[in-house]
Amino acid sequence: MNKLVEEILKFGLVPAILVIFIFLIVQDPDRAEKLKAVITKPFFDIFRWFSKTRISSEVNSSLNTYFKSSVFNQLIHDPDTQFKVKWVKNSKDPYFKENGTLILRLKEDKDQTKNVINAAKVAIPHVVCPLIRSHLDQNIRSAVDLTILQKLSERLGRHGKAVFKRYFLDPEVENDPTLSDVLSKLVELDKHGVYTPIFLNELELVGEELYANSDHNNYSKEVLDFIQYLLNIVKRNTGDEIELNYIRSPFKLGTILLAKTNRAQTQGVRPYLRRLRMKLDKGCDSIYLISFPNSYDFFNKILKIINSHESLEVSKVINTVDFQPSRGSNSQNYKIAILSNNGVSGSYGFKERVSANNLQVGDIYSCEVEDVSEREALVNLLGLRAYVKSSQSSWLPCVTCKNTLVVGDEYNFKIIEIDFNTGTISMSRRVDEENPWLTNDRPEVGSKIEFEVIKVNKGNLEGVWNNQFVHIPNEEISWLGYSVSELSQFIGEVLEAQVTALDEAEFKIIGSLKNLYEDPWPKINELFKKGQEFHGKVVRINDNHVIVEIDYSVVGILPRESLEKAGFEYAKFNETMQVGQGVDVYISKVFIAKKKIRFDLTRNKIPN
Repeated sequence: MNKLVEEILKFGLVPAILVIFIFLIVQDPDRAEKLKAVITKPFFDIFRWFSKTRISSEVNSSLNTYFKSSVFNQLIHDPDTQFKVKWVKNSKDPYFKENGTLILRLKEDKDQTKNVINAAKVAIPHVVCPLIRSHLDQNIRSAVDLTILQKLSERLGRHGKAVFKRYFLDPEVENDPTLSDVLSKLVELDKHGVYTPIFLNELELVGEELYANSDHNNYSKEVLDFIQYLLNIVKRNTGDEIELNYIRSPFKLGTILLAKTNRAQTQGVRPYLRRLRMKLDKGCDSIYLISFPNSYDFFNKILKIINSHESLEVSKVINTVDFQPSRGSNSQNYKIAILSNNGVSGSYGFKERVSANNLQVGDIYSCEVEDVSEREALVNLLGLRAYVKSSQSSWLPCVTCKNTLVVGDEYNFKIIEIDFNTGTISMSRRVDEENPWLTNDRPEVGSKIEFEVIKVNKGNLEGVWNNQFVHIPNEEISWLGYSVSELSQFIGEVLEAQVTALDEAEFKIIGSLKNLYEDPWPKINELFKKGQEFHGKVVRINDNHVIVEIDYSVVGILPRESLEKAGFEYAKFNETMQVGQGVDVYISKVFIAKKKIRFDLTRNKIPN
């Protein structure tokens, strides 16, 4: 670029400036009007020369910039309209040219801000929701236009807002309370960022449908009800129940609010895809998916899946701002995806697609993983959605699908269920040819193995040895016993176990940890006699008892009745006692068969 500038400057400063101007205009045709306005400004301000050129350039530039950035880019059908002020000679001159340029007939005013707003007022009915206007009362049409003009005036600064109020707003609302009420509601929608992305888009879509059906009815009441529906959404409080489907003629739409929740993390996209299908089944022609920043990644993931094989298409994604968020005082950015029925795959039903692909339970296909959550994964089966539960994502025990499946990778999956009522397919990665129980060596009963602990399941340890499932029942973990919370310390550890059985039906190795050690209870019975006193330590507090540890890491139960019997200090032991607290106890009984010791508080001991 620097070398290019140096070469241009060789021809002199004036040619260089002209080349730069030409470059800027070619890059953005609208910039020509801006440059024209800048060039003519000093002549107009001082000598009042080029008045028409100055006014038209300023208006053209302001209107095209505003409507493209704040209106057209948020509409599903972005109108290819250019605004052009020309000085017509009589009333028969056209408003539109064939190339889509809008011709505006205006009265010249010395105030350029007033010129711009007045030009916008003339233009709006021709470019914003033109087809539905004949179905609405004048006060609603005026409210729609004034909301757009108010946004424009705010961009024009303090003077712009004052001009708008004096010459455009006040003359219309001062004698029309209905108009004032509707306008205040539309301005509220605009401050929450949904006026153009949802309200105007729906008016555009409804207008097209009414025009296509030659419907000439008045729908003013229906539009007012729709405005209230949107207000209920944007002004909702946390926990409020609101209706997110709106199927009231002529409107047929639904909304989905997407936020970062545990549900999204644990269940993935399936609940949201199910809600999308339900909205389509209920008759929604358009769906608005609203996402806040903390869920943008999840938002993008859903849109990618919809684009791949849904009966919906993403018509537009709009970045907008809520200047009056329901929580907090600061404005916040968010995104709205406008989804519409594509009319192709939606008309080709689930049963037909299953039949066309000759899908049968038991068939095996290589499928790409599109989404993975803790409980479930979504895979692409020949363009159809299919789901894999965590229990079916591997032959091995796993905490979540994320342990075994990777988004974008392909795996062999078997169809295990086709549910025509819900339109869903369930699949499993448990393909016989990949079953490690059948392909890998198995240990002998009585042998010792070292396995990695993967999870704690209902008090049992589950893990992996040689890619095979190892199960250690709770009663085989220790002679002294562990709580579920205490067992979590073993997750990720490699432990030695003795194989006690091979479960051919469930493909799992059953083992024991305690069999590697001598049963200590006969010695415990010899060492710890009834009546012996100890200074123990509280290791766990339950509703009905306290677990106390004494010498040699031996633990026993201190029952509720013993604690309540000791008086006020221990009566509410759940509240007053703490783990690690010292306590004086004596052995009240040793249960050899049950492998348990029962304690009582020393203060309850009856003297001999």
